[in-house]
Amino acid sequence: MLKREDTLAICIPIHGWSFHIEKLLTHFSSHKDVRIQRAPVFVTNSGPSVPPNNISSFKNLKIIPVASNFYWAKAVEILYKECIQLTPKAVLLMNHDCLPSKDAIELLLNEFDEHTIVHPLLVNEKNHNEVIWSGLSYRFGRSFVQQSFLDKQMCYETDAAPGQMLLMPFSAINIKYLHSNLFPHYYADHVQTYQMKKAGYRLLVNKLAIAYSNQDDVVIKEKRQHVKTLNGLFSSLFAPYSTINIKAKFFFPYFVQKTIVGAFIYSITYTSWAILKSLLGYLRNFLS
Repeated sequence: MLKREDTLAICIPIHGWSFHIEKLLTHFSSHKDVRIQRAPVFVTNSGPSVPPNNISSFKNLKIIPVASNFYWAKAVEILYKECIQLTPKAVLLMNHDCLPSKDAIELLLNEFDEHTIVHPLLVNEKNHNEVIWSGLSYRFGRSFVQQSFLDKQMCYETDAAPGQMLLMPFSAINIKYLHSNLFPHYYADHVQTYQMKKAGYRLLVNKLAIAYSNQDDVVIKEKRQHVKTLNGLFSSLFAPYSTINIKAKFFFPYFVQKTIVGAFIYSITYTSWAILKSLLGYLRNFLS
């Protein structure tokens, strides 16, 4: 458990200001738990939009402007460097469009110790019956979604976790775990947590802690994959922000698989399918 006198730092990478981040900051500043209420909040902003005038009301907030090409992993590196100067006991890494339920952060903090990393259950913000993420396991060259949230136990192990609402001890942080050159935007969060687990930390899902994830961005991601031009096809395969980025897809399995054979199978099938999907999408649009 994170004690009352221990320091918690909250880190949020964003690309432009939005009402989501304001909701999140309000959640922190108005929280009844003093550990959360007094926590310093570090935000990197790589987008063009600026904070509103009322931003000064959030006393513990520090905004760090970064270059527009600072995708998720690079932005998180900057946030971790801020934490290194502060040396808090625990660090909460958040997505700006992920809103904790009323007691979610408290539940994570109560599960916290110096050897444990915890993530909540993710549900769809607009459909609370839809579980988006509940943990996963890597085996046989593939990732399998955990169904353990249906079991009676409150916490259970996962092989990796996203950075939507990740509570970790400060000692677990290692900038090298992000591998930002290989995974500038996607996959870095799962690679990071898998590496932390290999380093000896327990990686848990607390199924009683719920975070509501906004899925509007999923629609934007899907539109990027429906390429209509050769430039669009190239971007879908190689752009850092693309979910199909084949460089990231090719190397990702080698960081999360237990065997080289599993990594090779996963890498070839994963990358080949991504290329085929993009080419078929381009041909379909070209011929229509």
